[in-house]
Amino acid sequence: MFTNATPLFPQGVVGTYHHENYVLDPSLISHFETTKAGEGIQSTQLKKEAFENILDEEVLIPIRDFIVESLRHYLQEVAAMPYEEFWFTSSWLNFTTTDGHQNYHNHTNSIISGVYYVYSDEKDPGLTFRKEHRSHKPYITLYTNTANMIHADHAEVPTKTGDLIIFPSHMIHGYGASQSPNTRISLAWNILLNQPEHLAPQGWYHIKFAK
Repeated sequence: MFTNATPLFPQGVVGTYHHENYVLDPSLISHFETTKAGEGIQSTQLKKEAFENILDEEVLIPIRDFIVESLRHYLQEVAAMPYEEFWFTSSWLNFTTTDGHQNYHNHTNSIISGVYYVYSDEKDPGLTFRKEHRSHKPYITLYTNTANMIHADHAEVPTKTGDLIIFPSHMIHGYGASQSPNTRISLAWNILLNQPEHLAPQGWYHIKFAK
């Protein structure tokens, strides 16, 4: 008699949030300096250095406040991760034109990352997460009849204007070629956090990051 099927050791939990009734006028951010960051992508991440934070710009304060509020919920209620403080180590805008795409990658020197979609329409690709293949599969790759949260090698999270996706920084992600005639504008960010030392399990090392 079958009793249960339990997915073990997921690679990460993705949280999705939506900023209700808020739209940023793209003209307010059109003056930011950008550089090529990939095929069909311009980015405000000019040096790719820590503390290069577009979220410090006054015009983006409403988005920053929404991300912070969502992050608190994600850390407390979704990831169940106690924390004393967190801060943005970097944040940047990406402008993706028709056929623009982003290769699979993850974010180093970061704990939690996310993307806020300033503008995205139905012809833009979602954000796709790819399973990292290590020792959790047989040496011979087998195919299955269905693709679900247990068997799938990748999963796409659809996006629209005002959406926010939060995920552990180590998760591999990217997106395919945009079919939209419009420029998609997304705001990506990374954070570090410090956890309360008194809550650490006995015998664990405690790491504290300095800003």
